[in-house]
Amino acid sequence: MLARQTSEATAEIDATLKTLADQTKRLIDQSAASMQRAEVVQSGTTAIGGAFDTMGKAMTGVSGQVSGISGAVGEIEGHCESLIEALASITGGVNQSSRNLEESRVRIARLLVVAAGR
Repeated sequence: MLARQTSEATAEIDATLKTLADQTKRLIDQSAASMQRAEVVQSGTTAIGGAFDTMGKAMTGVSGQVSGISGAVGEIEGHCESLIEALASITGGVNQSSRNLEESRVRIARLLVVAAGR
């Protein structure tokens, strides 16, 4: 009877140990799978961080280019204003010359009338 109880107790211990071994193996497998997923997530996170870094550098470059363009636009505007002033001055000079020519034409016409009447 003691032998049978010992045998049954040993069988129960074996069954318990087998169950514990199976559970331990499953936990190890799950842990390994979780570690692989964590590595994939970390790799993805690193890639995303690199993409953000690249975008940041690109934005900085674009910002510098915009600043350069803005400065160039200011210079161009200054040149255009100078050109407009010069054209306005030329226009004033042309208008004055036109008036002078008209006055000269009128005087010449009067002189021709006076000369013809003599």
